[in-house]
Amino acid sequence: MALANPEQVAIRQALACPSRVASHKRSQEPARSRASDWAPFAPVAVAVGLAQFAHRIPARSRRQLRRRSVSSERMEGAGTLGSCKRDLLYFAAAGNRGFSASDADRKRAAELVDALALEFKAARDLNMRRDLLRGRWKLVYTSSPDLTSLENLPLPGWQTGRVGQSFLTASFAKNEIDFCSPFGSKVTQEVNCTWKVVTPMDDAFLVELVFRYSSTRLAEMAGLQLPAPALNLPLPPGAGIFEVAFVDEDLLVQRTRFGNGRNAFNVLLKETS
Repeated sequence: MALANPEQVAIRQALACPSRVASHKRSQEPARSRASDWAPFAPVAVAVGLAQFAHRIPARSRRQLRRRSVSSERMEGAGTLGSCKRDLLYFAAAGNRGFSASDADRKRAAELVDALALEFKAARDLNMRRDLLRGRWKLVYTSSPDLTSLENLPLPGWQTGRVGQSFLTASFAKNEIDFCSPFGSKVTQEVNCTWKVVTPMDDAFLVELVFRYSSTRLAEMAGLQLPAPALNLPLPPGAGIFEVAFVDEDLLVQRTRFGNGRNAFNVLLKETS
């Protein structure tokens, strides 16, 4: 019987139950709620969080982002590309998607992201860049405040399930999130977008999303799937750009920037089903 390599083990752990409680030895701080005014049945409010996959303020170029890249000493500690990737996946598996991570944990995760970005060379071909993004991706770690705030929902017992992003065609994408009740019900919230690789291309791999409309659907009731129609609502005009800091056949790392100049990142794994 073939044994799984360490990277495959890390991927399986990172894709495990999304409601896992943070157990990393440096992640012992209590969760801090930043969603007291949010309700899972308010599509526009949820859309604000989902839009953090591509913040409306354009991300800086790779050259600007690398001004704060890790030092040579940290790069030595990070090791090879494979070990950086594996360490980041193990970190994600232990950190409850970053929802309740400490500042020290987020700093260490950012260092691993920087190490991966320094090793990444984006394809020069437009179609190759598109093909690398195509598919369904699941969020396994984030430092975006609007996403980490989903750890604490205002409805008792409700939890945030899968958070993901799908590039379904060469021009259509969805940001997705599931909310799960303790009684087996699931509400699915989506922000539907058009997307494109920003051209002309250079060393930076930039992607633009244009937000079109939000969709809310009761997907399950008491564990049973429902053919219920979705409630679609238009979104205010808006677009955003994220930088692909790293991507391969199973890992996608995105960088975004907020209005106060603060950087954030999302780590996603490709889903096979």
